[in-house]
Amino acid sequence: RQGGRGGEAEQDEQGTSRPNMNEPVRVKEMRARWIGRNDEIQQLLNIFGPRRAHVPPIFVNGHASTGKSAVVQDLLLTLKAPHAFVNCVEATTPSALFEMVLQQLCCSGRRTSSEEEENKLRCNDVSKFVRLFVDNKSLRQTCGDEEGRWILHERKEQEEEETCFLVFDRAERLRNLDPHLLKTLARMNELTSRNLCTIFISSISCESFQFVFASRPMIRVQFRSYDRDTLALILRQKRPEGSDAMMYGEMINTILNVFFNQTRDLVVLQRMCATCWPRIQAAKLSGVLVEVDGVRLFRLLRPILRQFLGKGIILEEVAADLTGEEIQQDDRCDLDVELPYYSKFLLVAAFLASHSPPARDIATFSLQSAGPMRRKKRGGVRKMTVGKKSAPYDPLLQAPTNFQLERLLAIFQSLVLERVEPNVELLSQLAGLITMGFVKEVGHGDVWENKFACQAS
Repeated sequence: RQGGRGGEAEQDEQGTSRPNMNEPVRVKEMRARWIGRNDEIQQLLNIFGPRRAHVPPIFVNGHASTGKSAVVQDLLLTLKAPHAFVNCVEATTPSALFEMVLQQLCCSGRRTSSEEEENKLRCNDVSKFVRLFVDNKSLRQTCGDEEGRWILHERKEQEEEETCFLVFDRAERLRNLDPHLLKTLARMNELTSRNLCTIFISSISCESFQFVFASRPMIRVQFRSYDRDTLALILRQKRPEGSDAMMYGEMINTILNVFFNQTRDLVVLQRMCATCWPRIQAAKLSGVLVEVDGVRLFRLLRPILRQFLGKGIILEEVAADLTGEEIQQDDRCDLDVELPYYSKFLLVAAFLASHSPPARDIATFSLQSAGPMRRKKRGGVRKMTVGKKSAPYDPLLQAPTNFQLERLLAIFQSLVLERVEPNVELLSQLAGLITMGFVKEVGHGDVWENKFACQAS
């Protein structure tokens, strides 16, 4: 578009977008700050268009720790666009949500100084919130117009008015406040006849907002998960000053080899690097680790990685900000849960199904295969490979694999040693393990077609 905020992106030979040479310098600097988010930034710029364009509602979706909220807020600040950014976790009631929006649009984020100003900005229902955007005389009398705030301007036609953005982070919390709140916020530009654009940011799938999509079509912006190379590049930028770059990079590769298929949460991975690096520095000072060796580094970090596999990911809210020694000494992350009788066997069966290959099920769990296994003799001489050593295989450090319900019940039957029919009670106990987070269900179809994975260690 001509006169747009950031300019159209060009396409390279691989089909990925790259910044336009004519875009402002501040937008180029923002692209450099956010590694791996060039396509998402360009998509938002294309949706925003010119400063006075009529922008439909936007739904920003993606996994946790993918930079959704930070990128959107940084982009609006870079473009100097009028906006209000609200974290819905802080808004426990609709009135608190409305007051937070008006506080940012009217008072430039400052606290109201008098009781009269608080009464003017207080909204108990959606209708008053909409009327304040339509008739803003009372707001101009209360807050004044010396700062040139967007909501305090006189009403104009939507084509002549600059676009104002209402951003609601963690928008899934709004579903519990009012059944009609999300629909009203999505249609603010129609209800107020002002150039408003609503942006919803959420980590859950868009299927949970189908009732909003049905009432008002929205543009969806998907923030994809970071790939391995991007995660390594971001983690290398957080390297402490004065540290060995090669050693720090090898530590990152070791952590990603273990946890990349388990989690791509950037916050968790940064916490692992901050925990493992002091252990490596202590080994270098003591002479245990002299040069960059992947096998020795893996053996050095194996106790910390094993404990992080059970505490740092599944219970990351409890195990936050723990150092390597505190992880070994702290017992706050241990769960003391009394499970039903069959749930214990189901949990053990799920753990075995996730950490053992299906090809070994008959040899491991079948009663008919009891006894020593004979290995067939083969002719020829086995060639010994001499070269780089590979890291020792530890099934507990491998990411848990998915399994079907039939395999889970087969292992369960071999552990119980009695015939237990897969009735409703047994499936309800499996559902309890899923609710507590010990078992993860992959898929939303039939329970016999879905796959499961054990998250306990």
